[in-house]
Amino acid sequence: PEKFGRNVNTCKVFYSFILDAKKKVVEPEKERKKKGGLELFLLYMTPWRNPNSIFVYLLLLLYCLGKYSEAQSAASGAL
Repeated sequence: PEKFGRNVNTCKVFYSFILDAKKKVVEPEKERKKKGGLELFLLYMTPWRNPNSIFVYLLLLLYCLGKYSEAQSAASGAL
């Protein structure tokens, strides 16, 4: 019986330690600097920060190649 009581006390200490570890102290957030339009655009268009920006670059490249192809065909008179 004494051994059982000792384990219960050990468990209480252990569980209170776990509960204390899970509690997070909420500190007041500092004022965040709001990002401007250009800074947000650069953040979006940086591939290592936003991998989806690669699709924007792909569409831009296809658009430019299409315009170049149209210009070449118009210059050769193959309309």
